[in-house]
Amino acid sequence: LLPQNMENYTAVLAYRDYEGQLGASAARHFRIIDSAKLPIVPKFSIDDKKNDKGDYLLVSMGKPVAYIISATFTNNRKNVLRINYELAVNERYKIDKLHFTFLAPDGKQIGEQYEYYVDKAIVLKLPSAYVGLKEMDIRIAMETAGSKTYDPDYTDQKIIYDPVNKLFKGGDLFLKGEAVSRQYFDVLARNHFEPDFLFGNRTNGISRSYDHNIPYEDILYQSISGYDAKTKRLITDPLIDVDAIADSGYSFAVPLFREKFTKQLKQQEDEIAKLKTVIAAFPKGSAPDSLTSDLLHQEGNYKFITTNSAYKAALLAKTDRQWLKIMLKTHAINSRSYAYRLLKTDGKGAFVISDTYNDKAGNKWFIPISQWVDSTKIMAFIATLIFCLLLIFTIIRTRNHEVYIRPIAGLHEIDNAIGRATEMGRPVMFVPGWGTIGEVDTIASMMILAQIAKKTAEFDIRLISPHCDYMVLPLAQEIVQGAYSEVGRSDAYNQNDIFYVAGEQFPFCAGVNGFTVRERVATIFYMGFFNAEALLLTETGNQCGAMQIAGTDAVTQIPFFITTCDYTLIGEEFYAASAYLSRNHELISMLKAQDYFKLIMVVLVVVGTILSTLHLTTMINTFPIE
Repeated sequence: LLPQNMENYTAVLAYRDYEGQLGASAARHFRIIDSAKLPIVPKFSIDDKKNDKGDYLLVSMGKPVAYIISATFTNNRKNVLRINYELAVNERYKIDKLHFTFLAPDGKQIGEQYEYYVDKAIVLKLPSAYVGLKEMDIRIAMETAGSKTYDPDYTDQKIIYDPVNKLFKGGDLFLKGEAVSRQYFDVLARNHFEPDFLFGNRTNGISRSYDHNIPYEDILYQSISGYDAKTKRLITDPLIDVDAIADSGYSFAVPLFREKFTKQLKQQEDEIAKLKTVIAAFPKGSAPDSLTSDLLHQEGNYKFITTNSAYKAALLAKTDRQWLKIMLKTHAINSRSYAYRLLKTDGKGAFVISDTYNDKAGNKWFIPISQWVDSTKIMAFIATLIFCLLLIFTIIRTRNHEVYIRPIAGLHEIDNAIGRATEMGRPVMFVPGWGTIGEVDTIASMMILAQIAKKTAEFDIRLISPHCDYMVLPLAQEIVQGAYSEVGRSDAYNQNDIFYVAGEQFPFCAGVNGFTVRERVATIFYMGFFNAEALLLTETGNQCGAMQIAGTDAVTQIPFFITTCDYTLIGEEFYAASAYLSRNHELISMLKAQDYFKLIMVVLVVVGTILSTLHLTTMINTFPIE
């Protein structure tokens, strides 16, 4: 009960250190609230997080909720609103649909809208009586998968028009009458070896779940107990914490060697026997409390060790290695097993802490479990299998039938471009771009280089290839040398024509431009990934009168190549070039398998669009890919 004369009291915050020194400071202000106004702690649960590697536990604080981020008028008449909302999700529940109810400030309903596909945006057409309104209340109810009705715990939120930014901003979010947007959760957790629940896992009150990260132990720090002057080494006490009971202070720790642990356990037995002898010397009931409590603690700790499941299992171990393995396994389990409490606060000093969570079986300790299968990747696995089957089918088909590939102008003109250089007696240059050896576009450019090298060898024309990556350079040299040998012109190969220029962007660009001008290059191929140097390279080649053919997957540089080059391979034409030029059955079968797979994707998109229009979201939920 609070005193009647509160004005005569002052609230202070005191600190005491380990030496017993006390310091205190007075509060600037404090408030007194009724317990009925304290935050309400929701029912929470602890689950193993799905589709992870065993390093997260999921703290679930309730079903998902939706809330408004902003809203804007989409026309000058101000009768159409685009409303953007966000979701506080919980992976335990899958959202099926949303129901939005729009209310005027006087409480009258403006309209309602159902959201069958949760894309975080809706469009509301305002009735004529509410055109240009400045304020609106929005009520959002949610239906989760498996539920036949909307959740009765809907959210309320007011949006108010901001004339400066010309948009509506979402106000406080209310759930069950509480302003959850002004509240916070703190997940309190402790493992077997921690004396109390630890703070620090904070999230806002809108959150419906919290992922508690429980990393695997990879480094063991041992305390230093001394120094050996003879060996000049630090002495550590390598004890392994096996189990503990924080409430009673009992602990079970073992050294690295079984023999040493047996001696320590024997010493505990001797210490207990010695204490019993000392206490027995006193008259009955007159022994000091300190001795009695010490005996009780040592007996309890000894019983805790000898009745522990790890100790009993270790007794059956035949070797010291097996014994240590059992202890380390128990240590790993107990260090990663956590108990939980949930704290809810309004951020102004009012808070409530729940009891320790127990599941239906009465278990309060939870440990994450590594998953063998990631269910979110199942559709990708099925798609991979389908593609593999298509690839097998196309390989068989291309071996028995001639497969049509549509003409690609840039590739069709390669013979003419190299022939032009031959007639002019000037070299051909191949620029492989800015990519590294591990990137797909670089691999594609090297495959094109192999085909162009064969052509230049056949036409007996010099091939120059400047590089900016010292890892790609030897690969390119091997490819060109192999191409020359394949057509029987190994003597015409010159390793010095495949050379390194610079590892930086614009020095490389300047070097290539210098070779273009000095060598009076007749034909230039730009194949690979390019950045801002693309236009500088092609402008120089254009001024020198070179015929230029480019291919890249860099979307930002394609317009510059189209403007300055004679032919440009756009998008997938670049990746199809090696199959187009070589007519290799394996490459062509891969190309055709991709085409068939794309056709399947197009059909699925069309079917999914039709079903979604009819509010049948089963297919979207079956293929949960954004």
